[in-house]
Amino acid sequence: MNQSLSPEKYIKTRARTLKIDRCLVNGDWNSSMFAHVIIIRKHTNGNFTFAGYLVDLLCLGVKDTFYGFNHYEEEMEELLETYGLENEMVEIEYALAHNIIFAGEELASEYHIPQHRDFVNITKYLLEEDDEKVPLIEIHTGDKDGLPHLIVTSSDANLSALACLKKFAGEGNYHYTVLGEEGLIEGGDYFGEDDEDDEDEELNDDFPDCHLWTEDDWRSFISDLTQENYSLFLQEFSYIFLMAITKPGLKERGLDITHELSIADKGVDWNENGEENEYIKTPEEGVAIEKIYNQITKKGVSSKEIKKVLSTIQDCIKKWPNNPLFRNYQYNAYLLLDDIDRAEAEIFETLRLFPDYLVGKTIYADYLIAYERIDEVPDVFKSKRYLFELYSDRSSFHINEFMHFYTSWLFYYTSKEDYVMADFYARILEMMPEDLLRDKQHSLLDMMDIQRTMLVLKLVSKSKENTEEMDKLISMLINDQAR
Repeated sequence: MNQSLSPEKYIKTRARTLKIDRCLVNGDWNSSMFAHVIIIRKHTNGNFTFAGYLVDLLCLGVKDTFYGFNHYEEEMEELLETYGLENEMVEIEYALAHNIIFAGEELASEYHIPQHRDFVNITKYLLEEDDEKVPLIEIHTGDKDGLPHLIVTSSDANLSALACLKKFAGEGNYHYTVLGEEGLIEGGDYFGEDDEDDEDEELNDDFPDCHLWTEDDWRSFISDLTQENYSLFLQEFSYIFLMAITKPGLKERGLDITHELSIADKGVDWNENGEENEYIKTPEEGVAIEKIYNQITKKGVSSKEIKKVLSTIQDCIKKWPNNPLFRNYQYNAYLLLDDIDRAEAEIFETLRLFPDYLVGKTIYADYLIAYERIDEVPDVFKSKRYLFELYSDRSSFHINEFMHFYTSWLFYYTSKEDYVMADFYARILEMMPEDLLRDKQHSLLDMMDIQRTMLVLKLVSKSKENTEEMDKLISMLINDQAR
């Protein structure tokens, strides 16, 4: 029996075989530096599959995206109108559309700023491969001097991107602007005095971010949400969850989300040179670690190969008994061989020998959750929310330690069904460059997307039934600037 592909699977595996029907972009993309690009492909049955990309050419790259699959032409036009993208759009050649999108991605990637997850996982595949077959067109990115310029609507927006600029561009090598009340600019010096007001107006017109929506915008958005179209609005749902659930929920616990997110990555070395490498004392040890890692993480590695690597790992443990990294690899080798008893024994042996080894702690936390001993997890980390609190004697942390530590807390809170704290830790984890996240992180973040959607839909449903609930919800969503 043939099983039809899901829209996402189809786009990832077959969309590039569809003929490109047309490509659109807002006419002033080159002056505003914010491009709304739409790529439309046509099926042989006359229907259309399309994707939209919001590209910030100043800094963030592909910051939003959406897609529609196998729609009638009338449905496609209606959905595009929902995004307000039908106005002032001009038709362009595919090569220009392609270069605009990938120029934005390249700029953001240079500073390790993650691209929208749906772009990475889905809509990127509706584009042609980014290779020499597509003519290269020079697209200016960054400010007039080519420096990245992060523009936000409030001081608590896009803190992770700001952290990336601080770490990878360095002070003095980027611009940062907070749009203040009445359109005034606070900080940043990219715009000249003569055209500052005009530029502000352009940015507000061409960057319809939900942070700036008015009461009427939100009321219209909520009223128009249906079971058929809600999946198109993941970014808006994430914002609603943050403002209406996470932010007030943290406040009730005495936590200010802006402050907490700003200190979450304190001491983390985003260049991957943190103190995890303190365990490697000699070049020979480092070479052995890298070789084992490449062997054990190879796609399609066979049991025979794993057993061979396991023998090498055990030799290394004898040679370098004070290095817990080899113990971690031995644990993973046992898991790959489905030898659960030895894997579990290795958890306890590693903790006995290296009680402060973070990865050992995180593996043990996973073990406790798996065996329904979830209430013991906080003790593993001494109930410390941050790495720098758990290891107060250290000044730097490897990016892998950052990932493992916050993944454990995210797993803990999702298991407890405490979605306020789970969302908080998910947003910390989303600071990570997308290409460094692994299957476990993607799985947990996808789970959070589902929970965000479900809980926001409940809020929306409740607000549609009760005027007071609608007013209460909207009051939490409106940025002071939009009032």
